[in-house]
Amino acid sequence: MKRKIPAYLELYQTLRQMITDGAYTFGQRFPSKRSLSAAYSLSLVTVEHAIDLLEEEGYIETRERAGIFVSYCPDTIGSVQEEEPIPHLFSELPSDDAFPYSVIARTIRHVLSEYQEDIMIKSPSSGLPALQNAIASHLLAGRGINVSADQIIIGSGAEYLYGMLVMILGRDKTYGIEDPSYDVIQRIYQANGPLWKN
Repeated sequence: MKRKIPAYLELYQTLRQMITDGAYTFGQRFPSKRSLSAAYSLSLVTVEHAIDLLEEEGYIETRERAGIFVSYCPDTIGSVQEEEPIPHLFSELPSDDAFPYSVIARTIRHVLSEYQEDIMIKSPSSGLPALQNAIASHLLAGRGINVSADQIIIGSGAEYLYGMLVMILGRDKTYGIEDPSYDVIQRIYQANGPLWKN
C-alpha cells in the first residue's frame, strides 16, 4: 500500500508544478496564503508549510507589505521538476550523504538572479572581496576570530595555499604540523625549505 504524502507536501508539489509549467511566471504576484487555503480547502498552517518550502527552494519570494511573487525563471536554470524538498524540513534525512540537488538548484537560481552577467567577470587574483568579507564575518561570528577581509587569502587548493603560507610567513620560520597529519602538508613545507621540527 502506497503511503499518502502529507497535505502540505502535496500542495507544494502542485504549486511547484504550476510555476515550472508557466502557470505563474517570473515576477508575477503569487496567490496569498488565505486564497490558497480557500481554493484548496486546506488549513492556513498547511498552506504556510507549502509556501515556506517553495520560498526556501527559490520558487517564490515574500516582499514585505507587497505580497508573494514568483522568483523562478526557467531561462536562468534548466528544468528542476525532479527536485526534492530540502531534507532538513522533514523528520528523516536522506540515507546517503549526497548534497541535496534542490539546495544546489536554489542557490544557482538565487546567484543568477542577483548577480546576472556579473558572475562572468573574472575574480581578482587576491580573491573576490564579497567572499573575503563573508569569510571574515563567519570567522568572527562562529570562531571569535577577528580579521579584516584583506587578511584572507583565497586560493585554488589546499596544496597551493600551504605553499603560500611559507612565502608569506617566510622560509626562515619553523613549521610544525599535527601527527598524524596529511602527508602532502609535510612534503610541501620540506620542499619550500623552512626549518623543520617533527
